[in-house]
Amino acid sequence: MKAIIFDLYGTLVATRQRLVHKQLPRALGASGDRWVALVRDHLLVTPFADTAAFARFIVQSLAPEAGASGEAAVLDLVEREIASVEPAAAARSLLAFLKRRGFVLGLLSNLASPHKAPLERLGLGEYFAALGLSCDERLTKPDKHLYLDLCARLGVAPEDTLMVGDSVRNDVEAPRQLGMRALLVAERATPGALRHVAELGFRALGGQDPVAPLLANGDEVTLRGKRGVLHGLQMLPDDQQGRYNLVARASVLFDAGETQDVFCKRFLFPQAAHVEEFAHQIQTAVGVPSCAAFVTPGPEPCLVVTKAPGAKLEGPVTADLAREIGRHCAMAYLFANADLRPRNAFVSLTGSRPEVTVVDLEHCFFNLALDVTGLQDPLRPDSFDRLSEEQIEQRVLRRVLSERTTRRTRRTFFETESLDTSLASAFKEGWLSVYRSVKGEVERITTLIDERVRRPPYLVIGTQSHRRAMARADVRDIRRRIEQDPEVVFRACF
Repeated sequence: MKAIIFDLYGTLVATRQRLVHKQLPRALGASGDRWVALVRDHLLVTPFADTAAFARFIVQSLAPEAGASGEAAVLDLVEREIASVEPAAAARSLLAFLKRRGFVLGLLSNLASPHKAPLERLGLGEYFAALGLSCDERLTKPDKHLYLDLCARLGVAPEDTLMVGDSVRNDVEAPRQLGMRALLVAERATPGALRHVAELGFRALGGQDPVAPLLANGDEVTLRGKRGVLHGLQMLPDDQQGRYNLVARASVLFDAGETQDVFCKRFLFPQAAHVEEFAHQIQTAVGVPSCAAFVTPGPEPCLVVTKAPGAKLEGPVTADLAREIGRHCAMAYLFANADLRPRNAFVSLTGSRPEVTVVDLEHCFFNLALDVTGLQDPLRPDSFDRLSEEQIEQRVLRRVLSERTTRRTRRTFFETESLDTSLASAFKEGWLSVYRSVKGEVERITTLIDERVRRPPYLVIGTQSHRRAMARADVRDIRRRIEQDPEVVFRACF
C-alpha cells in the first residue's frame, strides 16, 4: 500500500454546530426537497469566490425576496458553522505519522467552497499531496472519475491505495469497486470499522492484510508475569502525542480481577519498541523505579507500558527530589538515555519521600554514532561484532555523551548556578548511589545487556540518520563508563 486517501467531514474533522442544513432552509422558508436539490446540483459542485458569494447565491436561488437581510442571516449561519469545525482527536498526529512513514496522502471530499477553510486553519492541508474537492472538480463522490483522477495525481494505482471515510456508499463501496481498499469510520460499533480515524494508526498498513489491527481491545498482554487483556483503547489527543510516535491509553484487566492503566505506543521506527522494553528492564535491574512493559507479537511490534505513578515533575526542586533526579541522571549517563527531561519524569510519594519514575526510553543505549558505509547489514549486530575495536573507533563519527550534554541534562531540571548546598549535596548523593551500585554489579549488568544484544529481535538504536543494531561495541562502551571512578566523572560533569 502506497497511498491513503481521506474523506474530510465526519472523518478528519467534526462540526460542533451543524447550522447550515438544520437552520438555513427554515430561515429562508424553503422546503427540504428544494434545499437538498440545491446542495446536490449547485452548492457542492460550484467554486464560489468567497463566503459572501455563496450566501448570495443561496438566497437568490431559494428566497430572492429576502434580500440583503436574508444574505446576512445565511452568511452568519455559514460562518458560525465553519468556525465550529475542529479536528478529530489525534488527526494531525496521525497524518504526520503516516507522511513520515512514506505514505502519499490525498483528500477526497464532497463539500461546498466555504467549507474548505478549516483545512488551512486547522493545519491539515500541508499533509496532502493532492486534493479532490467536489466544489473544485465539479463532480461529487461516488463518481468514479474523482477517485481515479486523484490516484493518478498521487502517482499510485487504485489497488495500492486505501480510502478512509464515514460514508458506506462514497468511501467504502465505490472505491472497492475500483480495486481500492477501504475502511469505514463509524462511531457505532461496526465490524472492521474504525470508531475514530486515529485508530488507523494501529492498523498494519502493510503486508498481506494492511487493515489488520496491530493492537485492539481483547488482546492479551503480560506485565510483570501477570496475564491480562486490553480494553478501553483510545488515542490520546494531539496535544498529548509525541513528535514522531502514536500513543493511545487503555487499561489491562488481569486474570485476578485487578486493572492497570497503560499506554500503547506505535513507533515511527518499529524496532524502538524492543529498545524501550529492554531499557525498562535495565531500570529494574539496577534498582530505580520503572514501568512494566510488553511488546506485542505480530507484523509490527507495539509497546504496552504501565502508566507511571504520580504526576509530571513540575515546580521547585527539593533536596529529596534532587536526590531522585541525581539517580536518574546517573542512569542516563551510564546507559546513554539521550531523552531524560522533566517532561518524561513523574513524581509519586512513597511514605513521605518522593520517588521519580522516568518514561520514554526509546533513545537509550546510543552513544556511538558510527559510519556504516560498506557494512552488509547495519541492522544486525554481527556486522559490527566482526570489526576490531580499532576499526570501530575509526568509524565513530561522534559521541552523544559528553560532559557538556550531561551537564545540560541536569540544567533541564534545575540551574547549576542557583544550586544551594543542600540541593547540590542531595543530587550528588543520588548520582553516586546509583553509579556505585551499578559499578558493584558490573558483571551481572553487562552480561544481561550482552545476552540481549545477541538475541533477536535485535535492538536497533540511534537517530534517523544513524540507525543501526546495538552490538558488543556498545556493551564495551557501557562497561567502560561503569568502570570509571564515579567521583571523577561527577567532578568532570558537574
